[in-house]
Amino acid sequence: MSKNKSIKKQPTKPISNIFLDTEYLSSRKPSYLNQTIPISIGLVNEDASDLYRAGFKEAWHKEIFDKITRDQWIYDNVLTKLPPPQDPVWKPFDEIRKGVIDFLKRNAAEKINIWVKGDNGIDNTIFISFFGDQNKMWRKLQVGSTKSVRIRNSLSLRKTFKKHASSWEIQKICPSDERRVHEALYDAWLEQKVFKVYKTRVPQDEFTKFESRL
Repeated sequence: MSKNKSIKKQPTKPISNIFLDTEYLSSRKPSYLNQTIPISIGLVNEDASDLYRAGFKEAWHKEIFDKITRDQWIYDNVLTKLPPPQDPVWKPFDEIRKGVIDFLKRNAAEKINIWVKGDNGIDNTIFISFFGDQNKMWRKLQVGSTKSVRIRNSLSLRKTFKKHASSWEIQKICPSDERRVHEALYDAWLEQKVFKVYKTRVPQDEFTKFESRL
């Protein structure tokens, strides 16, 4: 047998669904509304692989950071849930960016859906910042057979298919642990579980049409 025998390339799957959550420090005071400081990111795919990173200290300008962290809610609900500083989850920005891009490339598909919960735009902005801007993101990820990369609001899933599973049912099937809410990876996993509930309950052709929507 020839040592140079070529290995067959696996066909790219039609759709890849990635679930994204970020945690960030953001002041609610008018004079600091434009100061949003990312601190962690969680990514989960449908097949149960994930990525969790914390860091972004390059963006933690001390004066702004000190003002924002005086907010007791942020301290109690976000900062206290971060891993200890010696945890390998902590990385500099460039390494976080490389990890995110590598994760997405490992989950390549003709169409990539990146699901975020809510429409405040901050998760989107933090995610896109890894690439510079949205056009650069598309160019970086639209390689090979990937034709489309889209950030989508997972709340639209709940709204579209509420007749198949109400909010109350979803809360019962996928209860959230209040001790872990606002951990980026935990919240991303929760959205993946909700997505899979709908995928099993909604008729396949109906769900595929929604999933493939441009």
